[in-house]
Amino acid sequence: MLAFLKDIAIVEIDDSVARQFGEIRAALFDAGLPTPDMDLMNAATALVHGFTMVTHNTKDYADVPGLSLADWLNPDGGGSQMAGGQTWFLVFSHRLETKNQV
Repeated sequence: MLAFLKDIAIVEIDDSVARQFGEIRAALFDAGLPTPDMDLMNAATALVHGFTMVTHNTKDYADVPGLSLADWLNPDGGGSQMAGGQTWFLVFSHRLETKNQV
């Protein structure tokens, strides 16, 4: 596991990502294509840094112009082919569930 983690870099949200986010959000809004903000922030980050977005949630990213997209569960039909030598932008997300304690 440590060998895998040594190749992971944290990419910060900076002014260029924020500007790209605003441009994408405005264009999709004008086109009548509302998209969740966090998905747009992920897409903006990938675009600014020239990454391929790797996700199984391709429907929320399909309308983002210029985004290179790959579905890791459907590599033959989910966008760009998953090949070596590319820089991938992986998005891991999950829902946190809490239980009310009495």
